[in-house]
Amino acid sequence: MAADVEKLPFTPNPTEYTFKASVETVAEAVSLIPKKSTRFADFFVANLPTTDGAKKILSLAKALGKVNSHDVYYYRSKPADYLALFDISLYETPAGSTRVTISTIGPRISVPGHGFNLHSFRFDQDRSIPVQPTTVEEYEILLLIGAIVGEKGMPPLSVPEDQKR
Repeated sequence: MAADVEKLPFTPNPTEYTFKASVETVAEAVSLIPKKSTRFADFFVANLPTTDGAKKILSLAKALGKVNSHDVYYYRSKPADYLALFDISLYETPAGSTRVTISTIGPRISVPGHGFNLHSFRFDQDRSIPVQPTTVEEYEILLLIGAIVGEKGMPPLSVPEDQKR
């Protein structure tokens, strides 16, 4: 991580949860997330065979712009926009419930930058710095799924206590 980037400390959130609902019900809940959240859209859903015979449904959540609603990363003491894609995998369990795993693809922060063109004119251009996943957005997706399927007893979201400055 770059020297100017700081990640606030907090207890990581789970990125996997087993819902007491069928895989079809959970898949339907995943497809409803864009209607329930203004931050996540473009869900691509595909059924994939697995070697152990479990049913896996893969969905890719593309965020609309920044995905962070809680400031976790700071760049030069200012909150940084966190950007990422999310892979949502659903596995049917023998008990009839559904295990959902959220994987983060390409987590990065967008920070201000600048460059010069051929005529030596300065221009502003944001740049990306790769970072570790926060687990905040991953668990927010799990909480959205839980709210849609009516799951009870999910732990609360863990975010940095000191929203800094």
